Amino acid sequence: RTFREDMFLSATESDYKIYIIDNSDKMTPNAQNALLKVLEEPPSNVVIFMLSESDDAILTTIKSRAQYVAMERFDEDGLIGYFKSRGTRLPVANEETLRELMMCADGRIGRARELIEGGAEEAKAQRELTESFIAALKQSTPYSTLYTTIRSLPTKKDELADALESITVALRDLMLLKYDGTAPLLFYPDRTKARELADGMSARRLMRVYDIISDSLDDLARNVNVSAMTTALGAKIKLI
Repeated sequence: RTFREDMFLSATESDYKIYIIDNSDKMTPNAQNALLKVLEEPPSNVVIFMLSESDDAILTTIKSRAQYVAMERFDEDGLIGYFKSRGTRLPVANEETLRELMMCADGRIGRARELIEGGAEEAKAQRELTESFIAALKQSTPYSTLYTTIRSLPTKKDELADALESITVALRDLMLLKYDGTAPLLFYPDRTKARELADGMSARRLMRVYDIISDSLDDLARNVNVSAMTTALGAKIKLI
């Protein structure tokens, strides 16, 4: 409400007042409703950007009053080209390693910049963790190995969320390869290796694990206890 009231004050430093609401899909219904008045009758000098990963949680009354702009993520070539065109010093000279690093950015320039500025080792560790998790999903893998892999996941909420997001991207690649061998991949730079992994698991198993990981991400967003969530994660995968 304070935000809304500020919008009706005259601009003092420029002709326009620009507001950026990040993660707008996480706004409560009350918070969204508080914006309705300014969206219905916006001041002429106000521009509002509502950034969202999904519009499912945004009220229909809000969406009907906004101009929707769908954004596409960059592929590795696009990210590398972006930074090279700006003279950014890239941390690795090896092209294959650089492409793997850019794949960790999941198409996001902001995340790619973080990796370039010092997160390369972190990204490498996360890729290795994702690969070990995927390898442990094979039907023939002993549950003790799967359990050990799950227990190696980060214990901090934000780090765990990043790890689970990475796993869903890898699972997405493997599911796509089940139906289209030429589909563009977001996690695996080596298509042959990815194809072998996909052939080692049924499409049903991959989809079920994907759903379980997605549900776990939703639980994290609701502040479910991390230890309890990872324990439940192992139990759910075991039952597939």
